[in-house]
Amino acid sequence: NVSSDMIEYLASNTASIIQIKPNHNMIDIALPAPSLPQFIKTLVVHSNVQTPTLMATTVYLSKLRSIIPGNVYGIETTRHRIFLGCLILAAKTLNDSSPLNKHWASYTDGLLHIREVNTIERELLEYFDWNVTITTNELTTCLSPFLQPIKEQCLKQRQQNLLLFNA
Repeated sequence: NVSSDMIEYLASNTASIIQIKPNHNMIDIALPAPSLPQFIKTLVVHSNVQTPTLMATTVYLSKLRSIIPGNVYGIETTRHRIFLGCLILAAKTLNDSSPLNKHWASYTDGLLHIREVNTIERELLEYFDWNVTITTNELTTCLSPFLQPIKEQCLKQRQQNLLLFNA
């Protein structure tokens, strides 16, 4: 079960990658995209993706942040597309059995179609120069906000054990 903290962390990381230009086009009558946290939660529920896959997704988001220039703007759904692409790469890289792109498209509840999902995946692979390896260092750096409380708890436990041992 994926925590709401993880969902918020993923949404925040994704949002930090690219700025969004507000849409002032009154002709566009399409339904607005769901909030990024809601979109991520929906994908997690539909795909039954596990925490390790989401952890790898954070690394791909971080890599993408270092590739995309800060002065680039996206449209309303750009962040949704970025997250989905990184999630698909993580799922396909880590799992022997991963949803097909037609399933990922259906998990977006009509926001994206199969051709768009295929394009997102292909473009991300090109951004990464087809290098989808994840190092331990990248993983620990990207997940440091989650690891810090665990480190502190381990240190506290070690200190208590030393006190008991020396008593």
